[in-house]
Order: sequence, then structure tokens, then C-alpha cells
Amino acid sequence: KQWYQRRVAITAGADIEFICKSFYGGSKHQISGSISHVAQGKPFCKLSGEWNNVMYAEFDGRKKEVFVDTHAIPIIKKQCLPISRQGEWESRRLWRHVTKGLYENDVEVASEEKFKIEEYQRTLRKERELSGEVHLQELFHKEGDNWVFNAPLSSRKAKL
Repeated sequence: KQWYQRRVAITAGADIEFICKSFYGGSKHQISGSISHVAQGKPFCKLSGEWNNVMYAEFDGRKKEVFVDTHAIPIIKKQCLPISRQGEWESRRLWRHVTKGLYENDVEVASEEKFKIEEYQRTLRKERELSGEVHLQELFHKEGDNWVFNAPLSSRKAKL
């Protein structure tokens, strides 16, 4: 699996749909979308292809060209602390039993483990409500109806 983040420094917006598999046949892993100038709102680029293979861009009616070829992007192994050194709420530690169940194709175990996590979180929330304790978010803050990461990639790159 490959994960990457691309930073675009133009005033453009993208409307991208990731299509896992269409209801009426069709291929898996499709992408469809467009990129528009924010000020004009008019699309100047159409996107298509497979999000885990090759994606194409068609700029203002010109011939389609390769936009991203995921096979040409080097795979960089994630670097994570060992589970024993991770905090209680870090994803890999918290969800490791769910992940193991899914990896072993045991949906029952994965579901049971997920249920345990969710029940524990519900219990903690009820205890906080009863005691009047306010839960403070460490990594996100609320902006309107959205949760925003406190340390986005753009701010971390600016410090380099």
C-alpha cells in the first residue's frame, strides 16, 4: 500500500471522487474529479484513472497525460515506535487486535475487538460526564463543524 501527500501551491480547489467499485460492474479503485481555479470556479483539469495505479489529467480538452503513476513512486516504510513504547491511545497499539483479526480474515475477532475499544471509550465518556471532567483534545481542535489537525504537514514543512 502506498500513501503520499502532495502539496499544491496554487489557488485551486479539487473535487475528487474515489470509487471503490461501481454497483453495475465496472472496475475497482477508480478516481474521477476535476481541478478548478478558486476565483473562477471553472474546472481547468479533469482527473481519471485508478487511485492505486495510474491517474490521468486532461487539461482544457488536450490529450490525457499521466498525472500520477503510483508504481513510479518509491515505497517508504512507515517508521513507528514499537507497541511497547506507544501510548495507550496510539492507533497501532489501540487497534492491533482488530488489525490482526482482519489480517487473519477473522471478522468475528475483529468485530469483538472493535466493540471492546468502543465500549471502553463509551465508559470513559460516561465517567467524565458524571464527574464533570472536560475532555481536552490533544491533536485536533474544532473549527465550526470540522475537526482540524493541530500540526498539519504544511506547518511542519515550514519549520524545516
